[in-house]
Amino acid sequence: MLVGNAIRCGSFLVFIVMGNLAGYRGNRPLEEFAQRYGSEVADLLQIDLDAVPSFSTFRRAHIGLDFCRAQRRLCSMDAPVSHGRRGCICH
Repeated sequence: MLVGNAIRCGSFLVFIVMGNLAGYRGNRPLEEFAQRYGSEVADLLQIDLDAVPSFSTFRRAHIGLDFCRAQRRLCSMDAPVSHGRRGCICH
């Protein structure tokens, strides 16, 4: 994925995960998160960051993403919660 300069896949995924955990849902909010906190995230994780992903970069990444499949994979790695239920909503 490119935004002026090459964005490494790992760095890009960090923005998606951290942005979602911080409550930024959607492409434009993720772009806002990346612009607002990009340098701090890069410093915290000690990664080189030449550019932050833009709205269109997040959009292109989400176009072919099957959220239910991704959630099932993540849930299969997660331990059951206290009531024996997993947090997955897709079946």
